[in-house]
Amino acid sequence: MGRKVFIVFAHPERKSLNGHLLDELVGQLKSQGDEVKVSDLYAMKWKSEVDVSDFPDYPADKKFNPQIASKDYTANGTLTKDVVEEQQKLLWADTILFVFPIWWFNLPAILKGWIDRVFSNGFAYNYWEHPELSDPEVLKKKTVSGRNASLVVTLGGSPENAYKPGDPNEVVSKLLSGTLTTFGYSGLNVVKPLYLYGANTQSEEKVKEFEEQVRAFAKELPN
Repeated sequence: MGRKVFIVFAHPERKSLNGHLLDELVGQLKSQGDEVKVSDLYAMKWKSEVDVSDFPDYPADKKFNPQIASKDYTANGTLTKDVVEEQQKLLWADTILFVFPIWWFNLPAILKGWIDRVFSNGFAYNYWEHPELSDPEVLKKKTVSGRNASLVVTLGGSPENAYKPGDPNEVVSKLLSGTLTTFGYSGLNVVKPLYLYGANTQSEEKVKEFEEQVRAFAKELPN
């Protein structure tokens, strides 16, 4: 039986190299019997910032604490529809992949905003206003725990040797350490990411190389 793969795609141009590689990834996954769902964040016009509008009917006279509000609204099932729909995709999946370019040594803001809003308190992690009064076993519970998660990342015009000395992949993982740590903290199993260097070159030869790497990555995903 194939995997259930949820892909979060973050690039403003669907006809970009990232979009092409997304198609390669989806095609390979489906060809090997995997089910696939994709969230194209720019096409969805995803709201990236966390603010009080994420919490309908939040009391006007109450000081806004996003983390505590997130906990309460998750528990009550009153998060906004867009967030709930993305959480349902996460619950459906056994594998979660993120396809995006590196911009200014980090992930695009829209993707960071997706994580900020969808990985809500009480869903991807648990935190109480007074955690010292809470059951430690309850604090450990994470809804998305046990699923595999990984990244397919393009890196602009810089060739792989621009990230030396040392292991280039290790250098890029350090740039993305906050995101990878978030996945681990949420109980996700982080699978070795695929980093594609020199993406702005986009020569025919380079694109074919990327296609092969993406297909191999999909084939090697753990069950």
